[in-house]
Amino acid sequence: MSGYWWVRSGSATGDNIFDLVEESSLVGIGWPRVGDIGKMDFKDIRAEVHKFYPDSDPRVTGMLHAFAKKIQIGDIVLTAKPHDRLVLIGQVTGEYEFSSNPEHHLPPHIHRVEWLRTDVSYDDYNDAFENNGKKPAWGQLTVWNADQYADEINRLLAGTTEADDDDPMLVDVDSDADTGSRFGLERDLQDALKNNLHQLELGLKLLGTEQRVAAGRLDIAAIDSEGSIVVIELKAGTAQPESMTQLLAYMGTVDNPENRPVRGFLVANGFHPRLRHAAKAVSNIALRAYSFTFSFGDVERDE
Repeated sequence: MSGYWWVRSGSATGDNIFDLVEESSLVGIGWPRVGDIGKMDFKDIRAEVHKFYPDSDPRVTGMLHAFAKKIQIGDIVLTAKPHDRLVLIGQVTGEYEFSSNPEHHLPPHIHRVEWLRTDVSYDDYNDAFENNGKKPAWGQLTVWNADQYADEINRLLAGTTEADDDDPMLVDVDSDADTGSRFGLERDLQDALKNNLHQLELGLKLLGTEQRVAAGRLDIAAIDSEGSIVVIELKAGTAQPESMTQLLAYMGTVDNPENRPVRGFLVANGFHPRLRHAAKAVSNIALRAYSFTFSFGDVERDE
């Protein structure tokens, strides 16, 4: 499913761009003289960094490369607002972009995001780690991968800092729930669906999960009984209109060397009205709502 990243969009001792970053729904980093790195490989980036920033930290090349090449649409990204002692958590919605003349002094290298939580205090962030027996993960780099802290980040998205080993369901799946809560269940949804594709449509066979394509990282790829490729996108909550664009992008870039027909399923707990209207005009995409069924049985008692 999603990758997790920390991106420091600015310096706590420099200009206060953090409000602009939040208002503009993006994360970004500096080093503008390196230029557009979207089509550069690691060696090219290193050469440009050495040319324009010869005294910079040697890790700059890796951070620029990770920001442009490794952060994908659908990933979860965190950034700090140190002046307000807040952590922002969002989902990446756009590919890497470069602006040689960024407006309002925003960073030149950016990814567009949808903010999911903008109210996480430093104290709550620290508590999410300490309550799970870990040291709070802040780091010193401008860009760093935080996949190993997925549990703590998901708890913050779900609005809790407490670890609960007896209940892996960390979020409420009610369709009116806060948007931040929807990510706590996505891994469970993927696991459940990939083993029960027949419930979505008879004849579906799994091709793979978390496949990286040019448009990002799709959730599930399958093949139907007629040989068409089926791309399945999961949303643990209410799917928003941009979910349709995300699914179409995955369908357009999925591995398809035999040029098979491609269909899509968008699976969510609920659907924004505009998304429902859009789906009527796209014949090869179907919407499916999930639900949970509980069963109860006797528990054997220790003698």
